[in-house]
This record gives sequence, structure tokens and C-alpha cells, in this order.
Amino acid sequence: MAKTQQEYVKEVAIKSIFWVSCFLAIIAAFVITRMAFMDIQEKYEVRKSQLEGKRKLIQQISQKQNHPNEKTITEIKSLTTDVSGRVMKAWVRLADDQQKKKKWPEVLGNDFLKMISKLQPGDEIPLIYRERYRDFIGKHIPSILDQFELRKQQRKKYIYDSSTGYIDFDRDAEGNFIWEDVGKETYIPPSSAVMRPNPDGTLPSREDDTRWVGNVEWKSPEILALMPKKTPTSEEIWNTQEDLWIYEELLGIVRETNKGIGNDFHKSPIKTILSMKIGEAASGAVDSAMGSSGGSSRGRYVRNSFQQFQQMPVALSLIVDQRRLSDVQVNCANSPIPIGVVEVSVDFKSGSSGMGKSTNFGSEAEDVTVEILGYINIFNTPDTAKLTAQVAKPGVIGTPTDDSKPLELKKMRYRGSRNE
Repeated sequence: MAKTQQEYVKEVAIKSIFWVSCFLAIIAAFVITRMAFMDIQEKYEVRKSQLEGKRKLIQQISQKQNHPNEKTITEIKSLTTDVSGRVMKAWVRLADDQQKKKKWPEVLGNDFLKMISKLQPGDEIPLIYRERYRDFIGKHIPSILDQFELRKQQRKKYIYDSSTGYIDFDRDAEGNFIWEDVGKETYIPPSSAVMRPNPDGTLPSREDDTRWVGNVEWKSPEILALMPKKTPTSEEIWNTQEDLWIYEELLGIVRETNKGIGNDFHKSPIKTILSMKIGEAASGAVDSAMGSSGGSSRGRYVRNSFQQFQQMPVALSLIVDQRRLSDVQVNCANSPIPIGVVEVSVDFKSGSSGMGKSTNFGSEAEDVTVEILGYINIFNTPDTAKLTAQVAKPGVIGTPTDDSKPLELKKMRYRGSRNE
């Protein structure tokens, strides 16, 4: 009987299934073998790398003449003790030196000074002394600004003679005019008031009854924020007094730079204090200068691993005669409590007049806006226990942790051009 085409195809397929299965089995075996080989090759390379590293380590050890032993350990301990001893001596010397400069004002009274000398920073201060400090600081800060040579307008002091109806300028025992700050005058005569005639019958002029004094402007003194609105807590007093010491150092830098200028404002090396920020207010700018992230997250102090001191950020924005910029930097370094400068930014496009190069009273001044970012080391009370704990940590004594980069002068930044 003749086979149909369908039966013929079926018969051929049955006969070929063996060879097709063999072909697929060969392909599967090849793929599995290839994958296994690659896995073994990868493990081989990893193991080879590990063994190679151990071989190099053994070679390094074999090349050393003096292997670690009891003698080595003893020597290391001896060196560590010597280094920690020298660090402790330096800590004590620097802390004592700084403490002599960080004096509590004597006007607080001997009992206050005796009390505070027995406390450590952060300790609780009795209420009676906190109230006394509140009254003191409310008067002391304005007196600092009065003693500082801030630019201000003054008027001759007028007196009124009710018996004659005349007004006159008040004078001291030596015959010199007495001047009062504008806005704080004892008596302001009306424009219709008549001056007491001179001996020759002429009337003194009132046109020159005002003058400008001081050699630096500071329109919004940040130091005024230290004045308490209520009785401060113990922590607020410790922080306020520390801030006061820092501000006095910064103002001392300005005063030293402008030394000998007198009231000739236009010749002042530092003409204007645009801002003077410390602590948390300055931390964002210092963080940015150091290339770190987190903005003001560092808070009042810069984070570091040093037990010996805290680092307080400072940020100064000034209008300076660029020819005296180096004097400003030198005075930052030579301050009784030095400032470690990490960045100086100079903007040649702005200045006191906004006009760049100008001539004032025969002095050709080139005023630029300068931003100085840095920190001040505030030494803690020396403590052997803290130093011992620090030495016990891995690494070199005083080495900052990974999240605390050493603060140093990073760069000078310039905006604009000297010729603009």
C-alpha cells in the first residue's frame, strides 16, 4: 500500500529525533562548560590576586632587619609618652597664655571674679551673678563702641544763659570746645537763638558747629546682638563672654591697621566694616571655603578631633585700601589671639564709593571689598585624661578625623580687575 505524504514526513521525523537530540545535548554541554570555565577563571584570578598580595607582604616583612618585638613595643610606648608629654606642655603653655588675655572685666567685682575663677566653662553661675552680668554687659558693649574710633558726626555743646537770653558754646577748663554726638545733644538751640557776642561785638558763627570724627564705619555692629533682653542663663553668659573676647580681638585688628590715622577717614586702610560674623553666623561661609558640605551644621565651633582646643569660625567683610591688604593679613596673624585665615576674597569692582580709583584730600586710594574667612583657636582647660584618651586612638596625636579637614589658607580669590 502506498504511503501518504503525511505518513512519510512522520516517519522521517521519528528517525531524525535521535540526531536532533544529540545536537541539542552537545550545544547545552558546550554552554554549561563555558559558563563553568568562566566562573573558575574568575575565582582563579581573585585567588591569584590574594596570594600575590600576601607574597608581596611576606617579601616586605622579610626585607626588614628589625621585626616588631618587645623592644620595638617598648620604644614605641616611650616615643608616645614623650610626644604626649611635649603636647601636654605646649597645651598648658598656650592655654595659660590665652587665659591671661581672656580676662573677665574687673568692674564685675572681686566676688564675681573669685567665683568665676573656681568654675569651668559651662558650669552653673548663681542667679545673683547672672543678674549682675546682665547689667554690666548692657553698658559695656556701648562703651566699647564709644571707645572704638567709629565714624560719627558731633556737634559743639551749647549752653543757654537764661539771664541774658544768649546761647554760647560750652568749653572745658582749658578753653577747648566740648563736643557731643549728634543725636545725644544735651541742648539744641532753636534757629532763632542769638549767640553771645564776641568782645569785639561780632557774633560767633554757628555754621561750623559740627564735625566728623573716627576713621572707620560700622553701620550695623553685630556685637550689639550680645546685649541680653533678660537675665541670661549660665550657658549664655559663658558664650557671650567668649564672643566678647573674640569681638575685641577683631576690633583690635581694625584698630591696629588704622593706627595713626586719627580722624582722617579718607586715608584709613580699613574704611568700612560691612559685617563681622563669628561662631554659627560665620560657619556657613567657612564651610564653603573649606569645600565641605552641610552649611551651618557645624554650629558654634568647627568640628575637629582635637582635645586641646575648639575652633571658632570668623568671617570679616571689609572695605580696604588694597595697598594695605597685606597689613590686614599680618595683623590677623599677629593678634594676641591669632586668626588662622583660610580664604581671602577680593572684589575690585566695589569699594567705599563704588567708583574704584578716586582721590580724596590728596590721597589716591583704591578701595576694594575684602572678605576674610578663618578661625580662632580657643584652648580648653588642660586635662591629662583627655590627652591620654586621644593618644590611645589610632593615628598620630592631633590628627583630625576624616570629617575635619585641617584649616589652612586655601586660596586668594579675585573678582573684577585691578584696572577696572
